[in-house]
Amino acid sequence: MNRKLLDPFEPEYPEAVEACLDDEYAVKCAFSHSGSLLATARSDGRCYIWDMDTLNVMRKLNHGEAALLGLSWSRSGRYILTYDEAGICIVWDLQTEAIRARVEFGSAVAHACMHPRTSSKFIVCPTREAPCLVTIGSDGATAPIISPIRISADSVNQKTKAAASTCCCFGKKGVYAFFGSSKGHVYAVDTQSLKVVCSTKLSSSA
Repeated sequence: MNRKLLDPFEPEYPEAVEACLDDEYAVKCAFSHSGSLLATARSDGRCYIWDMDTLNVMRKLNHGEAALLGLSWSRSGRYILTYDEAGICIVWDLQTEAIRARVEFGSAVAHACMHPRTSSKFIVCPTREAPCLVTIGSDGATAPIISPIRISADSVNQKTKAAASTCCCFGKKGVYAFFGSSKGHVYAVDTQSLKVVCSTKLSSSA
């Protein structure tokens, strides 16, 4: 096709659907860093790991009875973090299908994210608690260490009991973690000291 005849302002869409995954309950999905695997979080509390070359299910992880709200891959693709509306976070070892760590919070988890450089850390934003940094022991037998992060003076609204942080992510190297608040603020936190290094307000809403 002659590219000169194409409208440069017209968006490009796929002309055909290449394949469909038979997963009717998926509410969230995410590719591994290599792109060879796809994880789907399901409303029935299970997580499916798909091989994108064969389009077959490699692993079926039974998180629990509550609906999954999201998931996050480790850099290596060996571990995956799943979290649900009951406040339970589980780190899975996909090589053995074993649970590497399990952490329970008092409210649903709005968002969680694994560290981009190590599989032993992840950050969590519970809906009615302050955000936390979770550190997993290397032996698997040591209880995870939960370190609360005070991103603002009102990390939890005492009237509504709603947390100020609603979403989170790490920087490229994991030196900083970023949190978005329900009032439109963005906070940058040093992952070593767990102190806010800078903040800005982008909007008046979440």
